[in-house]
Parts: sequence; C-alpha cells; structure tokens
Amino acid sequence: MRRRFIPTLLLVALCTLRAPAALSSGTNGLLVPEVATGNVVFYITLQSAKPESPRITVSLDGTPVISGVFPVGEHHPNYVEYHFDWSPGVHRLAVRSDNMATPLESTVNVTAKHWVVLYYGYAPNRRGFSLHSFDEPIRFE
Repeated sequence: MRRRFIPTLLLVALCTLRAPAALSSGTNGLLVPEVATGNVVFYITLQSAKPESPRITVSLDGTPVISGVFPVGEHHPNYVEYHFDWSPGVHRLAVRSDNMATPLESTVNVTAKHWVVLYYGYAPNRRGFSLHSFDEPIRFE
C-alpha cells in the first residue's frame, strides 16, 4: 500500500504545479482592451540570443497595460505587436521584469500616430531594455 501511495502523491503534486503562463495568441498579455484603429502601435521585441523567456510588465502612467511571459522563438528576433489609443501628450512608461533588478522608466510624447518599440536584449545593454519611439511607421528587417 505504501509503495503505491508515494508515486500517486508525487503525480498529484506534479499535476498541480503550473509553469509561467506564456502569451496566448488571443491576449498577448494585454491587461486593457486593444484598439485596432488606435494612434499608438507598440512593439515588444526580444533580441536576446539566450533561451530565457522573461516576464515583462509594461505600465502606462502608472497603470499596467501588458504583462506576460514572452517566449523566445526559434528564430530571432521575436516581435509582438499591440495597438492602443492614447491621449495626446506626454505619457510615462515603466517596464519591469523578473529577470532584471532595474526597471526602465521613460516618457513618450504622443502628438499624432506614434510607433513605440521596446527592445529586450538589444545592444548596447544586452540584458536590459531599450525604448525607441517614432513619428513614422517603422520596418523591421
């Protein structure tokens, strides 16, 4: 009886453990509604060559808008695209990750249609974040 109990208990314990939730194709970690015709196109791109899947949380003006584990695909880089409708003006973006001790904090001035790219693992800070914003559409090569 004891021999059957321990493997059964171990199986039950393993079944109740959860791996970090990776982004599903339905939500992509969104915590707020996406606006397909919005004035901001926001990209998160993993440029790291390491196989880590970081949990990333992006906050806009103190409110979390994206949070999820971003899997690194077989081919680099990996891009996730979001569409938002942000009011005109200066907005504060904060980016945090379990993999990094120091968060990224920056501002983005939205005057019209705007494109924002959050890089993870991009030179020169290969284990950190880098934020770039543009007033024109961007093209990834």
